Amino acid sequence: MSSGDDHRAIEGLINDYAEGFRSLDAALLTRIWDKGYRDIIYTPIEHAEPLRGWPAIAAYYQRLTTLFSRVLLMQIGDLDIDLLGDTAYAFFTFRFVGEMHGEPGPFQTQGRNTVLFRRTGAGWRGIHYHESARPGRH
Repeated sequence: MSSGDDHRAIEGLINDYAEGFRSLDAALLTRIWDKGYRDIIYTPIEHAEPLRGWPAIAAYYQRLTTLFSRVLLMQIGDLDIDLLGDTAYAFFTFRFVGEMHGEPGPFQTQGRNTVLFRRTGAGWRGIHYHESARPGRH
């Protein structure tokens, strides 16, 4: 696989991730991860501590899909991918707007993410995710 193919594969995973949020599809959200990786970590904005291990991450996505009635916007920007042999990282910004069940008005947040990937027999898969708020933008 050429570096261009690797870059496109990782970009495709980020696009799948964004589409998983847009469609509130837990199966699509979980597809990009290396579920067998022992030290997988997911750190979303709203959690003080990281989620560790695949069961915790899968439960997070499942719960997320029940909190929102619909997503109005999930936008990815500033995507930067760097390949480092059999590992890679992707940095991107996001803006999310969704309607939560039973809540007046939309929930909005924006932030920046770094996702680490590793090459597996099934292709590139995520093993570490860190999300942070953009200062002054909530």
